[in-house]
Amino acid sequence: VKLSRLENGILTLSPRQEAIQTMLNDIQKQYVSKAKSKGLNLQVIPSEAKASFDPKWTTEAIGNLVDNAIKYSSGAPDIFVRCFTAGDYLCVSVTDHGVGIPKKYLKRIFRREFRIPKGKTVRCTGFGIGLSYIKMIAKAHKGKITVSSIYKKGSTFTLSIPKNR
Repeated sequence: VKLSRLENGILTLSPRQEAIQTMLNDIQKQYVSKAKSKGLNLQVIPSEAKASFDPKWTTEAIGNLVDNAIKYSSGAPDIFVRCFTAGDYLCVSVTDHGVGIPKKYLKRIFRREFRIPKGKTVRCTGFGIGLSYIKMIAKAHKGKITVSSIYKKGSTFTLSIPKNR
């Protein structure tokens, strides 16, 4: 239901000015046992940053990034979630030391239903909609999602949303 509403442009934001740390703590609580079951350590770096964002949709986006980091991690056991400001933007990055993404696919990963061909990543089920979903949420906030990745080394996804709306 959520995705069909997003596709039809029916994403209604209810932004409010608040500190992002409470949301990050909730995400950590939600995913810490899943990370530990894979031998991973999910670390949320404390932040006092504030911005105007919709907590429901922003939690969905960051939670999806954390879930992906857990799914695709196979290297060093730490996954880091950190928040910082860059100009007029509040940014949340999720860094893993997993399988990474081959450079030739980086421009396509945010397209709906795009999946990296089998054999290039760990075997995970999915429909290739998670990252396009995050991109839609970022755009609704007048923000963006970016990635930096080194194949077989890991990835950092950064969600950037304006501090003030």
